[in-house]
Amino acid sequence: MRTILPVLAAFVISAAALAQPAPLYEAQAIVTGTDMRERPAGLGRCLTDVLVKVSGAPALRDDPRVAALAARAGALVEDFDYRDRMSDRPMMDEQGSRDRPYTLTCRFAPRKVDAALARLGSRPWRGERPRLLAHVTMTERGGDSYALAADTVKGDRPRASLLDAAARVGLRVTLPLTDAPPPRGLVPLEGVLRWSDADLGWVAEWSLLWQQRRHRWRIAGVSFDEAFRNGTEGAAAILSGHARR
Repeated sequence: MRTILPVLAAFVISAAALAQPAPLYEAQAIVTGTDMRERPAGLGRCLTDVLVKVSGAPALRDDPRVAALAARAGALVEDFDYRDRMSDRPMMDEQGSRDRPYTLTCRFAPRKVDAALARLGSRPWRGERPRLLAHVTMTERGGDSYALAADTVKGDRPRASLLDAAARVGLRVTLPLTDAPPPRGLVPLEGVLRWSDADLGWVAEWSLLWQQRRHRWRIAGVSFDEAFRNGTEGAAAILSGHARR
């Protein structure tokens, strides 16, 4: 065990340090099969993610015009491919490739996406994006409380969820090391997540200081995946200038 734990910790640090957002005009969706049953819907979900990621405007998810664009997402696609999510498992006798889950990766034409954003009254978020330093504490059902860190094994699933949520909006996020001073030059995103039986899910309270203003927002009764998406999308909206006043 003394040998395994340092290896796991090193892996965690490496994963946290190397996590990078996918290219801005690229997104992924999980679909069943590689035929046309789910491809249009998958392309639509990818386009919605790309519009949000390129602009930094999460409010676009609720715009009915985006839903209309998503229904015609194929017209904006440059190329796409599939990855079998069960490639390490043999196919069962009664299962064909059409019934297996795949990761659909879509790459969209930048010029067409930028034009679509202009029609929506939005714009691409240009320039280098600030990097976040996430200070997150979690209190699980039963009262077990801990801080997410880059060099601990505990909290591996929430940590991966946070990194994925940040990448989804085109942000890079760093988690602190347990016994090291925080790195300089990063924008601190503070989050407090606690399980609530009354809310039937997680309650998350977020805070971000940007341009001498403290922004706060919260969400309740959600999975921790949704809580982290709420946190990173809120940060993206603030940093890109799309936050609701």
